[in-house]
Parts: sequence; C-alpha cells; structure tokens
Amino acid sequence: MYRAALATLVAFVLMLSGAAAGAASWPTGRVEGTVTHEGRPVEGAVVSALGQSARTDGAGRFELAPVAVSGKYELIDVVVRARGLGVWKLSEARVLPDDTLKLTVELGREPRSLRQPRPRPEGDARSLGTSSYTTLATTGSHTVPPGTIRVYVTGSHTCDRYAEGTVKVVDYKQYLKHVLPNEWFASWEPEALRAGAMAVKGYSWYQVNRGGKWPDLGADVMDSTCDQVYNPAVAYASTDKAVDETWGYRITKDGHVHICQYWAGARDDGSKPAAGTTYAGRMSQWGSQYWAQQGKTWDWILNYYYDGTVISPTTDADLRLSSGPGVSSFSPVWGEPFSASFTVHNYGTQSMELNELYIKLRGPNGETLDLGGDNNSTPIAPGEYRTIRKSVPALGAAYPGISGALTLTATYRGPGGLLAPGLPAGGVNASTTQSLSLIAPTYRSSVASVSEASPQYYEGTTRDVYVKLYNGGNTTWRRAASTYHNAVRLATASPAYRQSPFYVSSYWLSTSRIAMQETAVKPGGTATFRVRLSGTVPPGSYTEVFRLSSDGSAPGAYKGQFGSYVTLYPTVLDDARAPSTTFSAPLYSTSGSDGLYYPANWSGKDSESGVASYEVQYYSDGAYRTWYSWTALTGGVFGKDGKPLGLVPGGTYTLRVRARDRAGNTSAWVVRRTGVPVDDPSLTYSGNWGSVQQSAYPHYRRTLHYSSTGGATAKYKLYGRRVAWMGTRGPDKGMAEVRIDGKLAATVDLYASAYTNRTVVFEKYLGATNGYHTVEIRVLGKKNTSSKGVRIDVDGIGVIR
Repeated sequence: MYRAALATLVAFVLMLSGAAAGAASWPTGRVEGTVTHEGRPVEGAVVSALGQSARTDGAGRFELAPVAVSGKYELIDVVVRARGLGVWKLSEARVLPDDTLKLTVELGREPRSLRQPRPRPEGDARSLGTSSYTTLATTGSHTVPPGTIRVYVTGSHTCDRYAEGTVKVVDYKQYLKHVLPNEWFASWEPEALRAGAMAVKGYSWYQVNRGGKWPDLGADVMDSTCDQVYNPAVAYASTDKAVDETWGYRITKDGHVHICQYWAGARDDGSKPAAGTTYAGRMSQWGSQYWAQQGKTWDWILNYYYDGTVISPTTDADLRLSSGPGVSSFSPVWGEPFSASFTVHNYGTQSMELNELYIKLRGPNGETLDLGGDNNSTPIAPGEYRTIRKSVPALGAAYPGISGALTLTATYRGPGGLLAPGLPAGGVNASTTQSLSLIAPTYRSSVASVSEASPQYYEGTTRDVYVKLYNGGNTTWRRAASTYHNAVRLATASPAYRQSPFYVSSYWLSTSRIAMQETAVKPGGTATFRVRLSGTVPPGSYTEVFRLSSDGSAPGAYKGQFGSYVTLYPTVLDDARAPSTTFSAPLYSTSGSDGLYYPANWSGKDSESGVASYEVQYYSDGAYRTWYSWTALTGGVFGKDGKPLGLVPGGTYTLRVRARDRAGNTSAWVVRRTGVPVDDPSLTYSGNWGSVQQSAYPHYRRTLHYSSTGGATAKYKLYGRRVAWMGTRGPDKGMAEVRIDGKLAATVDLYASAYTNRTVVFEKYLGATNGYHTVEIRVLGKKNTSSKGVRIDVDGIGVIR
C-alpha cells in the first residue's frame, strides 16, 4: 500500500513540476470486472482504488482508469461499496503492466475482506500430490474436458485438510481461469502461461476423472494449496488468454489424462528433477518461465517435463458443410446491407470446439474481407447441425469503387485459434464457395409531393413546408453519415450549396442543407424533409431551389447532388399593425396575496405575425423603470422577495406593459395602479377589541383585529383619493357603520354563507385629487337574521393615491 501511495504522489509531483512526460512514459495496467449479489448484477456500486472510483453499469460492469506501473507490478487495495450490502475489500491486488486485472466481486450482507494470494515463491517445496499418484483415472472422458468441477471452498489458501468449507460446482473453464494466476505469475512469458494452463487443467481433469480427490467431502479438489489455489475473485487477461488458447488441447499418457503435478523450482533453472528423486515427473513452474525465455513453446515445455505424454486436440470431430452458403442476394448492391448463412454438420464421433465459424469474401483482385461470424462457445456435438448467419451493414465498403465478381467462402478457426483453409462439402446442397456480382449503386429521386409550393406568411415568423421525394435508385438513403454510407440531405441548388436567406438555426444542418426526417429510406420508399422558412428577409416574393445531395466521408461512396429539383415560391407579407395588449393587476394587493407583493398578468393579441415579447415597467422615484425587458413571460409577482423593489404598507404602485409582435411593431402602454393596504395594527382602536398574529393565519400579513362589542371603533387617518376596508365575510359576522370625516358613509353587513378573507367589504371614492381624510369603523353589535354572530373583523385599510 505504501508503494502504491508513493507512486501516486511521485506522479503528482512530477506533474506539478512540469515533468509529467516522464511519468506518462511508465507502462499502465487496467482494472475491470463485475459486481454481483446472489448471482445478479449490482448497478451503481462504487469501486475505489488508488484515489479513483467508478460506478457499475446495469450489467454490474466497471472499469477504472489506467494505473501507472513503475516496477514489475503495482499493489493496490480495491474497495467495493453498494447500498444495503457489506463492504468488499481486496488487499494487495497486483496490477501488471500492459495487462488487465479482472475482478469478480460477489457482495453479501456482511463485510468481506480478501487478500490476493501470490503464486508459490521460488524454491517452494510444495508439490501437488505425492509420488503415489500412479493409478490411471478410468472414469470420465479423456478426450473432452469436464463441464464442471466440484470445489471445496474454504476461503483460505493455506492447506488445511480439516478446514470448514462448502462444496461449489464451478464451470470448469472458469475454474482454470481463476486458478492459473494464483499458481503462475501472470507477468510471465505467454508460452510459460500456456504450459501452466495445461498443467492446472491436467491435474484437475485427472481428479474429476478419478471421482474426486476428496470423496468424504464430495469434492474433486480443495481451493487451497492442498490442491490448486482457486480464487474466484481474481483473474488476468493474460492468464485468461492462455486458458482460452490451450482449451482445445489435452495432455495424455497411455491414452488417459495425465495428472500434471508440478512444483515451484528455482529462478533461471530449467533442469528437470532426475528419476528417483522427490520431484521426478513434475514440472518446475520457474522452469517453464526459464524455457519460455529461451524461445521454447508451451508444448515443448510440457513434453520436456512430462515424459511419455502426448498433446492432442480435445476432440476427434469431422466438421463439414451441410448446405450453403446462402446469401440475401446473388447480385448485391455496393454499400447496401448483405447477409449470408451456412449450415455445418459434425460427422465425427466427438464434439467439435471452435473459436469461430465465419464467412470470408474475396474481391476480384484478390482482396480479402472477413465478414465475421458467430462465437461458438457451445461445442458442436457428434451428428449436430449448426447454422451460422452473418449480416454486414454495407457490402463492398472495404472495396471502394469496386463492382463485379466476388467469391464467398465459409471457414472456421479451430480450438487453438488456427485458421482452417475452408470447410469441405459434406451435403448435397453444399458448396465451399459462392460467386456474387456486386452491383454499382445508383441515386435517383423524383418529387412525390410538396405540402405548399407557394407559402405565404408574415415577416418575423416561419413557415414549415414538407417535401416528399421518391427513392428511384437501388441504394438506401440514410439520414446520418457513417464509415459505410454517406448521408442524403436536401441542399440548395442553382448554384449548389449556396447560403439560403431562409436558413433557420437548429432546424437546418447548415445554411444550405436540411436533414431527412426518416432514419433510412429504402429503394421504392419516400423520404420526408421539413423545410422551415425564415421570415427575417424583407417582405416580398422569392424563389428558392433545392436538390438532394449525398455527402459525407465514406470511402468510395457517391458524393454530390442528384435527382429532381424542388422549387418553392415563398411570399413574405408585410405586418404594419401593432398588437393589442391587456393587463390585469388587483386594485388592492390583498386581493392576490397575504403579504407585501401581488400578482400581475398581461397578454397580447396579433392576428398577423403574432406577439413575440413584452416590456413591463414600474414607476419609482419620479420615473418608470424596467421590471421585464422584452420577455416571453405573461405574468409575474411584483414585490416578491423585494424584487424589483420592496413594497411598503400604504403605498400605491403603478405598472405599465406593452407588447411587440414578430415584425417589430409595438403597442401603446397599458397602465394599472395597485394600492398596498395598511395592516390592521396601524389603526387606532377604542372599546373592546381582540387581536391575533400567527404564521399560519390566512389574513393579511398574518394579523387581524376583531370585536363583537357594540360601540367599539377603529380609526385611520389617510391621504389619498380612494379608501377601502379589508375584512372578513362569513356565516358568523355582524354589522358595522363606516364614517368618513365624521359622516356616515355606509352600514356594512358582513354576513355571507361562506368565509372569504382579505376581501374588500367597503370602498369609497373620495375625489379626483388626493386629500387628508379620517375613516372610522364602528361595531354595531347587530347582525343579519341569517348570521350566527355579530363579530366584525378588521384586516387593513387600502388607500389609492
């Protein structure tokens, strides 16, 4: 851990000092893997190591950023966390240069800490099994590897014959992949790793065939040094590759799978133990690395250490073509999709394990193209038929400009990754090759329909015209370009690709091109293009010409304009009429809110180009100031959070709004004036009054004065030209008199079948000019015969100046 932290610190210091190029020259290793719980992928798990982290995707997969490796390996600690599950930690995981550490994380409810075991050190005297293993295993197959193996899992890699554990049935190939990096160093030469893969396979295969080494436990092998160290959490790309490359081979002696015992040996020593000594007949692990460094192959190394053994394929299958190849067309079009299929039959007595069955194409001048095929992880059993199908997005894309004769061949890669020359025919309808005639592409188009050839619309607006064009060629039109195909677009013509005055940003691909609506249009189909015409040009009559274009960078694909011309005759009309504007705001702010703010709403109407925006202003300090500057909003809350200014009780505020249409015409101002009432605590009260102040109260500024006592009064001196009393109506309200400057102005009955708060219960126009006045509210102690009470509420006094 100290070493990993030091490496990270050094890299950081180098970067700060301008010497990052030196650190960047270090080789890197990768860390990737999967996170599961109870066999299901865990999405969103956080995987951390060396100060970096990554989250798992929906399949439970993750990949960390490359790790700089300054020596033979870099030690890191990997921590995995997921909500609701225990923390998983792997200590001393080794990241190798130019290799990938592959982690398989199985989370549980409880935390789990693991330490990556190291392969046996130099000079380790441990040897698999003893010299008494001379009996040939007679059960099981000696030509086909087992499908599974029973592993007694203890979680400890130190041999303890009496350790507690659980038998787990493991896929045999995965077992080998999680044993090899714990028995051989993953950083060793590929030939040494291949020899190691064969050795761990031979030992474990032998134990399966003999019915298991531990019959009393019901297991074939243990996960510790009692047999081979098995760690299901750790694998490497290098060791996985060695297992895959040797999977199709077996090592036998006298026709039976050989046990392939081994021991550590010594560094730089390739000698094999002499007959009669302790480790006779066993392979030296360090010796395999030594011989690999001398240029020896993995099969030579095995034969050197294991006398009398034979290395041969794991199957005696006889694979031939049963039918085909079948093709989607004997005369495919260049650049168009193409598919081929063929059926194989195993005429042998053993299953056939393949890396790949695939289709190979040869061009007229000897060009070779691998169309690819299907991965065949499932063996082809004796007598079994297997049909392989392969599709390519654009046949001929690898041969720019070529048309004419091509030859199709079906072949395979064997279990060792070797390429077979071809599949022999075994069926009546089978052929080892198929001749094709690649047809040159043609691009033709004609006008199917135009929604509006002579559109008329007002300046400042846009108009959509839908153009449909018929694909009369033999090639599919595609909206997007790729490495295989160019894209078909509607482009300006006469001259081609000139800048159009009707270009609308984000609706055209460029100033001269418009994208097809459909993803792809096959020959005989119709493509749709939405042409949005801009009204930024001056009013008048125009002519605009388009034509289809194939453009992109696909090699050998057709480029240029083709097909029929599309001509539009747009007329942009003059809009000289200003829009109309409406504006609504409450006369008193309490009609719209319970605080020092109120809503204002506005709208406009324009039957020609349409309303584009609004300007809203407020009057303050002797001048109008901007609240909203040409906005598309149609409403706001004036005074909310002190914006655009803080309102005060007793104030009168003037707003005005005007609208502008898309042609630039502006309406006249529409003005609205609103009074913000004085709150009830500002009045002078006499007689018996009660008051409340609660944050959840529904009244103006959360306060209210009330009285049910006849003769009780509330007075307020004001300066203005209109006054209003804000109160409450309801089923238990009474009656009161309102006097202005000592004179009876009205007798107010506050009864109502339902409650309404912050409502105007009395209003009086006081004159055309502002003046000083006194308003008095006197409780009568009387009520409507329908009312349940005589209470009078005072919530505020509104004044308009």
